[in-house]
Amino acid sequence: MLDLSLILLDYLLKSPSIAWTCVISAEMVGANSGLGFRIWTAKEWSDTGQVLVGMISISVTVLVLDILFRGLERALLPYQRKTSGT
Repeated sequence: MLDLSLILLDYLLKSPSIAWTCVISAEMVGANSGLGFRIWTAKEWSDTGQVLVGMISISVTVLVLDILFRGLERALLPYQRKTSGT
């Protein structure tokens, strides 16, 4: 049971990143609104500032999601201690 919970939690940690990538990609290809659309439009108009703001927005969102899910991991699996070899 322990192994199954670790596997499921690992998938839950990775799923938001994959979903976020899919949403942004879909917005770049076929949407009329959204962050991906704004980045794509800014790229076409050579608006580097807007492209950078979009990229930073994506990075901050992924960072916040990562922090939230790592906190969830610590709360749900307090016995799971990760050690670093470095």
